[in-house]
Amino acid sequence: MITIGISGFIGTGKSTVCSYLVDMGAELIDADSIGHSIYINGSEPWKEIITHFGHEILDKDKQIDRQKLSELVFNNFDSLKKLNSIVHPHLKKNILNQINNFRSNKSKVVVLEAAMLIQAGWRNLVDEVWTVTSLKDIVLSRIINRGNMDLNLYESILKSQNYYINEKSGQDTIFDVIIENNDSMEILRRQVVSLWETRVSKSR
Repeated sequence: MITIGISGFIGTGKSTVCSYLVDMGAELIDADSIGHSIYINGSEPWKEIITHFGHEILDKDKQIDRQKLSELVFNNFDSLKKLNSIVHPHLKKNILNQINNFRSNKSKVVVLEAAMLIQAGWRNLVDEVWTVTSLKDIVLSRIINRGNMDLNLYESILKSQNYYINEKSGQDTIFDVIIENNDSMEILRRQVVSLWETRVSKSR
């Protein structure tokens, strides 16, 4: 079984890349979806988060309002580090369980979609790391068209993660594959198909 980590900032197209890989036969583990279950009312991470950040981040149903939490942590690096220290161990445990389940079921290819895979220290969970990049203006255009994120929050996330979309210095030592997504979805799909044929099919 080969495991591939797909990283990339919001708006770069990593979810689209993952969807193409799934279409070609890969199994998908979505770290963000796992994260949603971790935030559920009454879970251990929920209790730790409320203890540290207070009840102000809860909605009327006592669930964590992720928008409020995001606005809080992405404007304060220490708060972001604290949140990650709470959430990442639980995420990693769940991800490992899913990888092991796929291995037990004789799956051939497993894709882990995780925006901050490297920053979370999960490089050793996968065989290869592919990152998806896009120019900043293109990412901004996609986010505006989606209409599901405040641009001030986007800028805060960008700053807190120290992410420079057009900066590739040192990336060759971190990522096995860099996918540039600055053109059409068809061009992106062709890149993914080529990578599947040259890197994935031969490894199975």
